[in-house]
Amino acid sequence: MRSWQITLLLVPAAAGCITGTVPISEHGSKPVPAERIYQRELTVPGPGRTATLKFLRDAGALGSACTHRIVVDGQLVFGIRSGEYQMLHVAPGRHSLELQIEGGICPGLLSTPQDTVLGDGAEETYRILIPSLGARPTLVRIDATPTPAMVPGQTTASPLLQRDILQFILALDDDRDCKQRTLVKTEVVNPATSANGFTAVERWTLDRCGTPTPYRVIMHPGPRGGTDFKVGPE
Repeated sequence: MRSWQITLLLVPAAAGCITGTVPISEHGSKPVPAERIYQRELTVPGPGRTATLKFLRDAGALGSACTHRIVVDGQLVFGIRSGEYQMLHVAPGRHSLELQIEGGICPGLLSTPQDTVLGDGAEETYRILIPSLGARPTLVRIDATPTPAMVPGQTTASPLLQRDILQFILALDDDRDCKQRTLVKTEVVNPATSANGFTAVERWTLDRCGTPTPYRVIMHPGPRGGTDFKVGPE
């Protein structure tokens, strides 16, 4: 009889473990302690680091014995445990994010890398979760703040179009040796007129770690309204 009582008590506990981890908010989380931060300079604002990445790891017992390591651009930045939160300040441009797992009973796991392109002032938030028992931990973007349009120079693009063009240029500019890329100038090469079908040609120049890098931007009316654009290096 006693053995049956023990069995019945264990069944609800086991069933509870099958559910996934529980999402948390930034205000209800604990900060990652200093001993698990390996690139501390990224945790505070600095020259050229004007974009923000936030990471929230779910709470709950599932997977809580394992430390999840966040790798940014191939470098281990911090280790995060259940119910913790960390913010990073990075330079605008393309960044690669990976999730690794470590811990005594946890198998080593390198997630599929995912790329993101951040503009000046952009902010993205990522959730680290385990959907269900037996599922692999997952890194999912849950929120993003659009890049404010603050491009310098004489562009004729609308604020929304400025943001889209800048993000496209930063994605196209794939020099991974330079992480401090800033748009320093825009200028009109050929203005849009009725004679050229209202097609505007502009030059947008990036400062790539001290080297001016110009891109040609061509804008013209889209067939279904709005504005289409093409971007390429000069």
